[in-house]
Amino acid sequence: MTPSIKTIYKDHESALKCLRSVARHHGKIISLQDLRSKDKTGKEPASLRSIAEIAESFGLRARCVEMDYPSLAKDTPLPFIIKWNGHGFVVVSAIVQNQIAIGVDKETVTVSTSEFCKNWLPEGEMDGIVLLLEATPEFFNEPGEEDERQSGSFAWLYGYIKKYPRLVRQLAIGILIGTVLKLIPPFLTQSIVDVGINNSNLDFIYLILFAQLMLMVGRNSMEAIRGWLLLHVSTRVSISLLTDFIAKIMRLPMAFFSEKSLGDVMQRVEDQKRVEVFLSTQLSAILFSIVNIVIYTAIFAIYDGFIFGIFFGATLLYIGWIKLFMRKRRDLDSKRFEMASEERDKLVQIVQGMPDIKLANAEMPKRWDWEMLRAKLFRQNMRTLALSQTQQIGGLIINESKNIIITFLSAKAVLDGHLSIGAMLAIQQMLGQTNSPIEQLVTYMQQWQDARMSMERLNEVHKLPDEEANEQNKVHQLPEDRNLVLRNISFKYPNTNTKVLRDIKLFIPQGKTTAIIGSSGSGKTTLLKMLLKYHEPTSGETLLGNTDLRNISNHAWRGQCGVVGADGFVFSDTFLQNIALGAAELDFERVKMAARVANIHEHIEGLPMGYYTPISGESGGLSQGQKQRLLIARAVYKDPEYLFLDEGTNALDTQNQHIIMQNLRDYFKGRTMVVVAHRLSTIRHADQIVVIEKGSIVEKGSHEELIAIQGRYFELLTTQLEMAA
Repeated sequence: MTPSIKTIYKDHESALKCLRSVARHHGKIISLQDLRSKDKTGKEPASLRSIAEIAESFGLRARCVEMDYPSLAKDTPLPFIIKWNGHGFVVVSAIVQNQIAIGVDKETVTVSTSEFCKNWLPEGEMDGIVLLLEATPEFFNEPGEEDERQSGSFAWLYGYIKKYPRLVRQLAIGILIGTVLKLIPPFLTQSIVDVGINNSNLDFIYLILFAQLMLMVGRNSMEAIRGWLLLHVSTRVSISLLTDFIAKIMRLPMAFFSEKSLGDVMQRVEDQKRVEVFLSTQLSAILFSIVNIVIYTAIFAIYDGFIFGIFFGATLLYIGWIKLFMRKRRDLDSKRFEMASEERDKLVQIVQGMPDIKLANAEMPKRWDWEMLRAKLFRQNMRTLALSQTQQIGGLIINESKNIIITFLSAKAVLDGHLSIGAMLAIQQMLGQTNSPIEQLVTYMQQWQDARMSMERLNEVHKLPDEEANEQNKVHQLPEDRNLVLRNISFKYPNTNTKVLRDIKLFIPQGKTTAIIGSSGSGKTTLLKMLLKYHEPTSGETLLGNTDLRNISNHAWRGQCGVVGADGFVFSDTFLQNIALGAAELDFERVKMAARVANIHEHIEGLPMGYYTPISGESGGLSQGQKQRLLIARAVYKDPEYLFLDEGTNALDTQNQHIIMQNLRDYFKGRTMVVVAHRLSTIRHADQIVVIEKGSIVEKGSHEELIAIQGRYFELLTTQLEMAA
């Protein structure tokens, strides 16, 4: 069996990584981010057909062919992609006699013919499906991405480090001085034996011992200064890395947050800590060790050419042994990242969904689900630990063997008269001084690789386009004509083929109230998000007056939009700060006015600390009705030109809803309101009512007009009245 292939990656990940492998075989590097941008399967399972569609968008000619194994082994051009055991996809890169090389991305294993057919062919069938991919001229004309190893290299990190040239120069000088100070003691030891002891010169020995004492003080002082400088550089770089990452996330379009899970984003934030650890503990140490090894190698060459050869060869063998495991460690870390993201997601869901878990008596099943993920993550960490121990034990054997051989050779050289006893002791001391940096080279290189992989994942986010990439070219003042006009708007979510909105034609007059009604899932909320520029239309255009909404700055447009949604967020802060969210200068009287409009002023005033009462957790201690009133107060405080209500009063009782809707109509008189709702009391006073079904507008008009035609609106209304009765 090949569990490493069939369980490593999720369905979509294995599909995209297989496609990247084929593209690399044809000489082009395509990033996973670019491949994901072409994936239209969404949350549906990936298929050979969906892979073919992505491949053709990059200029690869794709064909799905059904064949038996003899035909596949004889006539099929390599590489090609197959479905593997129903769990994912693999690339077949070679078929030699009864052995088949399969893999995902850079990981390859060899399986037998029987094992291959068992996992490839459907049960009881003799034929299986193969996806053949051939490069076309268009494939080579399309620009490719740089190798991900370069994109995640320290060239990106250097951009942060070079901001502190003075500290970096001081750090480099400290490394050089520290290296020189460590070089001198072996020669002093040789002088004590060859000069002081051989000539019975006690004064010379005292002098050398005093010199060694001064060197020790100087070396330790230099270590302290170097550590202080490194702390300053690493702390500043780490803060800049995390700050820039959070700032970048805030500039990304809303689509990013619908595609990425919370666990994935938080795990990338955790990745920054690995970079911080490397900068603060390993960067200076590995540079110091490399300089020491290079210089001591040169000194060994001066003492004895053969000893130099042993030392140099063993060091190269040691480094080669470490490098041998790097690719495997990379694969293990990628799997660990996916598992850790999933486990974090599951844990967050348990905490946030605890009331529902308790109501459903689902504590044990949910805990078991989390424990299973945690166990998988533990086993993955054990694999990584086992690999690290193999690296370290093998490296230790190589290093100790080198020390024994050099000790024997130097002792033999003394007996043969080619080396003095002092020189032999100096060599032993140098071996001791190189042992620590060489033995720790495994740790250095592991943490270097960890930091590099973390930077690749951070850089993957940094390379995404901002929500407003060309902000300077956008209109920052809203036009005088502020009617909203939707012309033939259609929309489908990224990575899906189903249209959520279909050919929407709608005029939303300035200063009037437009209500949108329809069945659940008909596209009402999506239309509202389209107006808020959360999503760009797949086709058609939205105009503000005569200006395309896409040409208006998001910041300027949203600055004039107040929004109350069913999924609005309440922050762990005071009532005051939650209502005045985003305000440059807080106006307390305006806060109270907004609370009165939302009919929550009396509730807040009745609290011990009034508006300064903190809210713990996400709307902790608030009922759904109180939360909605708080969100309405926030929208009113903003004093926007447009108000969008998406089921913004559905959690309110009838009395509160009536009061608040009347307050909103009075406050926003002469301004534009767009209301998504179901209750008759919310929509009947609207100037225009729009009925949407299955993404299309089926009716529009006033309440009286729609009642008169007795269409879909009349049906929805009748059903509501019957339920109320």
